[in-house]
Amino acid sequence: MEVKKKILVIIITYNGENWLDYCLNDLKSPSNDHIIDILCLDNLSTDHTIEKLRNDFPSVSVIKNDSNLGFGKACNIGMQKAIDENYDYVLLLNQDANIKSDDVNQLVNLHTANMEYGVLSPIHLSGDESKLDSNFGEYLRLNNTPLLIEDLLLKKNISAIYETNFVNAAVWLLPIACIKAVGFFNPVFPHYGEDDELAERIKKSGFKIGIVPNVFAKHKRENRSVKTLESHLQSKVNREHVNFIIEYYRYPASKVKKLLYVARLLLIKIISSLILFDFSSTATYIKAGWRFAFNSIKKL
Repeated sequence: MEVKKKILVIIITYNGENWLDYCLNDLKSPSNDHIIDILCLDNLSTDHTIEKLRNDFPSVSVIKNDSNLGFGKACNIGMQKAIDENYDYVLLLNQDANIKSDDVNQLVNLHTANMEYGVLSPIHLSGDESKLDSNFGEYLRLNNTPLLIEDLLLKKNISAIYETNFVNAAVWLLPIACIKAVGFFNPVFPHYGEDDELAERIKKSGFKIGIVPNVFAKHKRENRSVKTLESHLQSKVNREHVNFIIEYYRYPASKVKKLLYVARLLLIKIISSLILFDFSSTATYIKAGWRFAFNSIKKL
């Protein structure tokens, strides 16, 4: 008889009261295959997330953080708990995402036969399952997951797993062995980019990242509030700031040379935007570079 694996589903919540039924209901059903436990780490929600978790989902473990740690740092707490309590896998799941317990089992069963993978991801559908998630199509491009597109277009037999350069961490299955070998999310990332950097380390450590074409999850982005112009511009600054941090870690050199490399990238971006009279982007790069210089360097 095959030994049951222990999986800890890690969900980071922040004002997620209205998402909890969507996220958790399909995971509550008992699994006849592996053992699935759920841990929610709450980043100081100001709504009724904690109360709803405790009242409607008593089997879910809850950790209430003292501050908003962001995604990566909060996940690190959950991953350490998984190691301490001898879990075999963690499944990282966004609060606005959904996956059925049977599909979690499928991912685990596939991984036990393909141990070279450090991350497995299902296909991400939209919330109503009518199409691909709005961002997920980017990860299926020829330059990221070439063999999947090739097999589909040429009507070849579809493989169980396709190696990919990157897929976001909205639904990631990670074996504990990979986490122990590679480490946790880098806490220097404020928000976004932590999965990019961890994926780079996973690949450098000899593990693969895979997309499973016959297992599906849903990512319900459609109901998110529309951003104001101010918040949109701030998001652009945040993304460029994260990009500078990612480039810093990607560049294989000493700390001083890494910093000089990022400074050169920043200068090129500023000059290019000025040449194109794209002054909005110029301001974005300057703000992101300033934040990198004065907020991030001391943490690197």
